[in-house]
Amino acid sequence: MLIISIMSIYIGTISAEQKKEDMDKSIGNKWEYRYTSISENATMVFTMSMDITGETVVEIDGNNYDVFEAVLDGKIESYTMPETPGATLTLVEDSGLVDGTAYVTKNTFDETAKLIQNMKFIVHYEELNLDLNSDITQEITSTVASGEVPDIIDVGSSWVLTIQKETTTTTTVYGSFYDTYMGQGYTNTTTSNESDIETTNYECLGKKTITTPAGIFETYEIKRSHIKLGEEIYSIFYTSDVVKDMVKSIDYNSDGSIIGTMELTSYDLDSGLPSQDKTPGFELVLVGCAITLLLFMKRRKI
Repeated sequence: MLIISIMSIYIGTISAEQKKEDMDKSIGNKWEYRYTSISENATMVFTMSMDITGETVVEIDGNNYDVFEAVLDGKIESYTMPETPGATLTLVEDSGLVDGTAYVTKNTFDETAKLIQNMKFIVHYEELNLDLNSDITQEITSTVASGEVPDIIDVGSSWVLTIQKETTTTTTVYGSFYDTYMGQGYTNTTTSNESDIETTNYECLGKKTITTPAGIFETYEIKRSHIKLGEEIYSIFYTSDVVKDMVKSIDYNSDGSIIGTMELTSYDLDSGLPSQDKTPGFELVLVGCAITLLLFMKRRKI
């Protein structure tokens, strides 16, 4: 019995249900996680930490929300692209940085959030011995227009949310490659805006044991899906009442191919409790979606 009790501290046991109220964040929570983002055969791997530092009020779509303010800090570990005849492209070591600020509501399942994210990296063209610098800033707001998460989530639970998203992306390119080939007749800074309303469906599919760098967790498996341009895009994420939230997520495109993953690597609740207590939520999925979009745009430009 002692062995079982000790193991339950590290692995945890899953309850018969998950209560929405058990997924609230607090000041001092900090998480670290790893993303892999794939778009058009290009792959980016990066790490990110999120540190909740205080409370504030933020305006989103004309409404004020009481939110937590969190600092984002990350590093791009690798950026690989398919081989192109006559062009070998590599990420310049230690050039890839990700930072920003996230404004998130108290409960993880509430998808209302605002994200301001910056990405900087340098791609080296070996044959030409030239560099292309990219600075990208993206602001994303997400608000729940209708629908509600059930107070208790169990196998078979389902719900629907209508989510309003606004995205502004500003991209600046410069460096020796730009100066040589793109300087005249090109604008090195471009800004794009996108507005979208998503009807998002959720379903708790079952229970599953998930292993991450942060530990082994008994989880609920939940599918999050919506229709875009007539095709279903969906994510599968895993939550545990021991860790209070997600421990892993996998994003798929309409043909079932993986386009992104996120997994918890470590976390600190600043509460004196074991680390298996609380993990990042939908705001981190938002980060991953932003990175996937930026990667797609950068690939198209190159």
